[in-house]
Amino acid sequence: MRMALAGYSLWFDDYASLIFADQPQSRLWSLWMARESNPPLFYSVLHIWRGLGADSVVTLRLLPIIAGIAHVAVVAGICGRWHSRRAAVIVTLLLALSMQHLLVTHMVRGYAFAMLGASISFAGLLSWWDGGRGRLPGMGLFVLGALLAFYTHTTLFLWLGIGPAALVLCHWGAFFHDGLRKGREARTRWVLWRDLLTMVALSCLGTSWWIWVLLHRPAEAALNTAWIVDYNLPQIVFKFMQDGQLLAFVSATEVPLLVAGAAMIACMAWLGRHLALVRLCCIIVALCPLVWWGCSFFQPIVTQRTVQWPMTMLAVILACGMAELRPVPVRLAVVAVAAAVLALNLASHRRELVIEDWDAAMTRAAARPSSALLVQHQAMSLVAAEACALRFKGPCPFTIVALRSGLPSDYWTRGLPGAPLLDDAQARRKLGGFAHVYAVRHGDYDPLLALDYAGRSPRIAWNKPFVEGPFPGASFVTAPEPNAR
Repeated sequence: MRMALAGYSLWFDDYASLIFADQPQSRLWSLWMARESNPPLFYSVLHIWRGLGADSVVTLRLLPIIAGIAHVAVVAGICGRWHSRRAAVIVTLLLALSMQHLLVTHMVRGYAFAMLGASISFAGLLSWWDGGRGRLPGMGLFVLGALLAFYTHTTLFLWLGIGPAALVLCHWGAFFHDGLRKGREARTRWVLWRDLLTMVALSCLGTSWWIWVLLHRPAEAALNTAWIVDYNLPQIVFKFMQDGQLLAFVSATEVPLLVAGAAMIACMAWLGRHLALVRLCCIIVALCPLVWWGCSFFQPIVTQRTVQWPMTMLAVILACGMAELRPVPVRLAVVAVAAAVLALNLASHRRELVIEDWDAAMTRAAARPSSALLVQHQAMSLVAAEACALRFKGPCPFTIVALRSGLPSDYWTRGLPGAPLLDDAQARRKLGGFAHVYAVRHGDYDPLLALDYAGRSPRIAWNKPFVEGPFPGASFVTAPEPNAR
């Protein structure tokens, strides 16, 4: 299903990943990456993946799809080991039909790998808590999973505080009074604290290289994330409910479905409240908005994608709660209804998969001879060139004309080779030499608005980029009168 739905166009952020993946490994693992807010691991893996022959939208998306399927397998393993096989089957079904999970696994970004790393680390934490032969392997899994999550998305550094803190809160008595006794094995509270702090310390040590790189980050690079909204706590909780559930919500008419989804999670949490696994997941889910809110005093981090990794815990809560339902016909009915709702939600939001249709833009610009594609800013120039190379597997059949922008955003593009940036007068002269001109309008990167082109459509929303044209190239030659501007 993931592969069957993966044929739609990539968008700006996906192409940014490809641009980073085009760089040599020596550059990705150096201070050159201080221009970027996320670590280089995903870009390095994508670099290797492209070298193996991934040269289409579907084969590029196959990489995060593999990570997403591995995530489902890990979460199913968690449910199977710490609850039951039926819980493992239920969680596999729920995640397979989840629109939000599909969105994460279709992004040619590090999100699916970050979610996979967090789930591996979570499994390691549970295995360590069980003790016995799983104690040391569990500690290793926690560290390795945490580093995989962190080196594919910086915000997963917070997992190093959220996961262990949730475990302490879930098993307060063992950490502060009685220690832990399972079978013949007994661990004092000092041993528990020693092991837990060792895992966190080793993970922090592993993150130190990227922290060092971020300390060398130019002040201008902070503008890469200046667009992130600084939400208050109630808004963060709502954002989490909206984008962190298994369902997708895009309009106000779906608020009742959002509330119903949250109520379903609450009901399943109540049914599984006697299970340590469910209680631990509930504490993690409760801690996440609080920690995100605390971070917002220094750097806002809440976006649609950064709130989705706790989907693991929500899926576990739902699956374990449903597996506890009695009698069996009731359980089967509830699972069937949940699966049907997820499937309908997925089917009704298929059109929402396409964020930016760069494939259509490339096809339109290439349809007529002597065409130019007008963009604004170095970032749009690089993305257009990458989209053209991916679409046509060779030289671009049209010319990309890049208009200079005074905006300081997208610092990560500084110094990368691309089309020369032209001022207004230079761009007008060059466009006059083409029979047809198409323009990509992308939020603040709006070349038609910058040139005050009379034939443009009304102002666009930042998240609704589109291509306009064709326009006669000669119509760009003469600048409008100053009073018209």
